[in-house]
Amino acid sequence: MSTAAPSWASRFASKLTTRIETNLHRRLTRSDGSLIDFASNDYLGLCHSPIPRVTKSRGSIGSTGSRLLSGNTDAHEELEALFTETFGGGKGGKSALLFNSGYDANLSLLSSIPTAGDAIIADAECHNSTFMGARMSRCGVFRTFRHNDAQDLGRVI
Repeated sequence: MSTAAPSWASRFASKLTTRIETNLHRRLTRSDGSLIDFASNDYLGLCHSPIPRVTKSRGSIGSTGSRLLSGNTDAHEELEALFTETFGGGKGGKSALLFNSGYDANLSLLSSIPTAGDAIIADAECHNSTFMGARMSRCGVFRTFRHNDAQDLGRVI
């Protein structure tokens, strides 16, 4: 009988199932414009203004706020679909997720995916978002090695 720890994918799937079963799983939605928006930064309603637009964008002229609460648009979803197709996703449930910046991507991924049995090992001069995400994670070990120093990396591992 094997006592090996479950793989990262099975741990992630288990956590996702738990979130769904406890109604903590959240999804992006788009507003059809029929609701009054009390959840965004668009307190003047300018994002959906009928004022002619100079840009080529469709829909609103701003995100209004968090995509999860009120800022998701067709343009976001179309770009994610394009990235999914371009980079070979769509197979086995893989898909792309658009972040505002690399900082947001690092913070989001590193603070949510690693668990107590995981280790994060990073170059000492990597971007601050890597350090912040690792500090926010539940990883059991966070270590750094000297910049671009493979021998020091070996020591840390």
